Amino acid sequence: MVVFSLLGLFCALFALAWRTGRRPVELAPYLLCAIGLILYVLAFFGGMGLIDGVLLLAGVMGALWVARTVRREGAGVLVQELKRQLADPYLWGCVLLLAVMCLLLRGEQILEWDAYNFWGPDTKSLYFREGFAARYSNVAQGFGDYSPGLQLILWWFAHLFGGYQEQYLFFGYFIFSSLMLFSVGTVFWARYPRGRLVTWLLIPLCALCLPGVSSTALYRTICVEPVMAILFGMILCKIVLRPDRQVAFWKGELAVAAGYLALMKGIGLLWSVLAVLFFLLWWRGRREYRFAGLMLAVPVLLAQSWSIYCRVMERSGYLASGFFDRAAQRLSELANGTFLDSAVTRGYIRSYLQAFFLTPVHREGTLAIDLTPFAIVVLLVCAAALLWRFGAVPKGRGKLLAYILGVTFLIYFVVSVGQLTMFYDESQYFEPVNAVTLMSRYCEPANTGLLMLVAALASGMAPGAQLRGLPARRQWMAGALTALILLGCTSYDEAYRRFIHDELDASRLAHRARFETDYGAFLEALEAVPYRERGARVLLALTQAEMNPVVVNAASPVSFAYTYLNQGGQADYDTLSAALRDNHCGYLYLMECDQSLLELLPSGTRLGQLYRVEAAGGEIALTPWG
Repeated sequence: MVVFSLLGLFCALFALAWRTGRRPVELAPYLLCAIGLILYVLAFFGGMGLIDGVLLLAGVMGALWVARTVRREGAGVLVQELKRQLADPYLWGCVLLLAVMCLLLRGEQILEWDAYNFWGPDTKSLYFREGFAARYSNVAQGFGDYSPGLQLILWWFAHLFGGYQEQYLFFGYFIFSSLMLFSVGTVFWARYPRGRLVTWLLIPLCALCLPGVSSTALYRTICVEPVMAILFGMILCKIVLRPDRQVAFWKGELAVAAGYLALMKGIGLLWSVLAVLFFLLWWRGRREYRFAGLMLAVPVLLAQSWSIYCRVMERSGYLASGFFDRAAQRLSELANGTFLDSAVTRGYIRSYLQAFFLTPVHREGTLAIDLTPFAIVVLLVCAAALLWRFGAVPKGRGKLLAYILGVTFLIYFVVSVGQLTMFYDESQYFEPVNAVTLMSRYCEPANTGLLMLVAALASGMAPGAQLRGLPARRQWMAGALTALILLGCTSYDEAYRRFIHDELDASRLAHRARFETDYGAFLEALEAVPYRERGARVLLALTQAEMNPVVVNAASPVSFAYTYLNQGGQADYDTLSAALRDNHCGYLYLMECDQSLLELLPSGTRLGQLYRVEAAGGEIALTPWG
């Protein structure tokens, strides 16, 4: 069925590219966003596997449209269109780079904290459930309210490749990110018809280099911020590159992409709102308020649907739960004039200032030019000024671009200050080298998104731009300067570590193997848990054993919480009872505990056995399971 759905996808893509006169590479990421939105709806009903039928139906509809067009205009138009789409060197340059990346990522495993703790296990849970978890059964419950946009795309690629393997998550992660970059790169391919013996590969290569200029997060691990940043940048570029025809389809692309951006993460809604604001201001002369309202309504409704679902299913995250308390504390300190009295606060501010002005975002010395966050801001402002000076920004929009830069970097500042609340207790951010990683990652939509925007404007293809009227030499200079900046400032070392060799992988693999071995009996016992049921969460009781996110990833799709029992007797019994109640656990696994606790539990209770927890009037009643 997967093969037929893939054929259906290609048929639909071919028909859309023909109908709109676009390149398949340009349309592909928007089609993936549409697939993600369909999966989002299906996931509520545990029917994500139905996406195959949906894509097959779309392919049939596309094939029928093609057949009708051929019957009306003759077989020659089909041959001509096949030649236009498939004989495009830019398409094959993109395919070649994607194939090389997937080849280099063969056998890739999750080895980083964030991917262990949430992105990996949540995608794995989606894969085996084909939908969202029942109440009190979601994995990584500390991140229960995180939006599912990225995971839905990763699920689809794992489904497409026919099984859950971690390498498929990396395939999907980089293919989706790359297709969005390649889509923006088509403007340069159309802009410079000469020199295509080189640019068929150079342009997509430069596009891949763009995210590495302002951050290394794309290469370090699977996380949502780089993908969200690229999607935001793609929307900004789509807004300024308004086509002369098929405007309704262009608006549809914007609405779909803005909606999916809101599903990427909670803050994705903010970036969607900024994209709508940019649309209103950039095209203010056209007064398209009705469509702007639609473009805003789609992400708001999608974000609210997820928020309502999380409240109904009682899914919450520790960051969201603690954010308001920390924010209230900081505001109280500001009101009382004691904000700077804390050595912790002063240390954070000092660290952030050093990170912003002095610390390169690439962290270590690289083969490229290492830019600080401040240098990236200067680069973008200077680029905007030069683009306005040479006419790449349409007449009357110079001040507007400056305004958008100002608003977005105000958000950059707010996001940075926000770390004083969410990550106030994490002392590693006293070090500027760690603070700059945090800063560049969470402000990446501003950095990478605006960098994509100014790069697209540098092509001179925005409607109303005058760069096309300049001599060819200057036109090439604009493209060459853009390529030089991207190739000169990207993070080659981090890309090398991800795709070729990371000297730390051996120790990380050993670390992973150690925890999977230490918790092997527990993981084996979890195979008996009916994880699709409500309340199918296991409580793991420990005394000394170290817990690690490796276990969370290995245990998925089964959800588990853990508690430490170190007091013995009735105190441990009360702690265990409270942990079962507070974490809504329907199962118990005693990996470690004091003998005095076993004496208080039902007769025959032993270590290393999975138990189902039964209601027994306030007492802990256990039934052996599995």
